[in-house]
Amino acid sequence: MRLCCGVAYPLKLLGIAAALAAGIIEEISFRGFIMTRLQAIGVPAMFQVLHSGIVFGLAHLYTFSTGGFIATTVLGLLFAGIYIIGKRSLTPTVASHSHIDLITEPWLLMAALAGF
Repeated sequence: MRLCCGVAYPLKLLGIAAALAAGIIEEISFRGFIMTRLQAIGVPAMFQVLHSGIVFGLAHLYTFSTGGFIATTVLGLLFAGIYIIGKRSLTPTVASHSHIDLITEPWLLMAALAGF
């Protein structure tokens, strides 16, 4: 296994693949599937956004914290709003979600571990 700066490349690649897969799969599920099905049965856009955001938050309850649930619910609401504003294109939500998983979350985790 080739190492760079004490970190194995395969682990970096696995982390990148997992972040991209999560962004794609979660956006297809929570925005593409749920919101499209709700639209098909005549649910107004506002309630589609609320439902999608709350279900997204519930799906992330594995954080075992109220703050984690609230943060992911708010994020889900934002993604759902972007989905509606973006004319129901998954491209902006997948790009945003993947950015958060690839870049923002690692920095937040490092800051939390460092005590900031």
